[in-house]
Amino acid sequence: MALAVLIAASLSAQPAQLVLGKDSGADVEIRASSGAKVTFSTTIGTVSGAQHEGGMVRARFNAPPLRVPSVALVLAQVEDGGGRDLYWLSIPLSGSDTMVIETKPGSKVEATVAGHMVGPVAAAENGNVRLPM
Repeated sequence: MALAVLIAASLSAQPAQLVLGKDSGADVEIRASSGAKVTFSTTIGTVSGAQHEGGMVRARFNAPPLRVPSVALVLAQVEDGGGRDLYWLSIPLSGSDTMVIETKPGSKVEATVAGHMVGPVAAAENGNVRLPM
């Protein structure tokens, strides 16, 4: 009796989400046989450097030169044995910016953005504070 093992392919990215302007990209990978042809495409940004490595195909998702929040949809097409399978992955792309606030010189300023505390940052002699978002 022959035993067949089916290994489900799954497309993943590390890190799973990026901050535009801070993160340059993510490593993507999918399980595929050594004879499979795997191609990647994306709705925003680029995917480059796909290489087979021991039953996995690894590539690099390169974030776009934007700062506006978005979502990249990455497609991996796996062609093997006359068949073609499509695998999709979404990579959330958060925006980043710097908020400039005027207050009294030396004041400490902090903000909560999307549940994360930013600061405290002390105001300069001119009263300006720059908070990274």
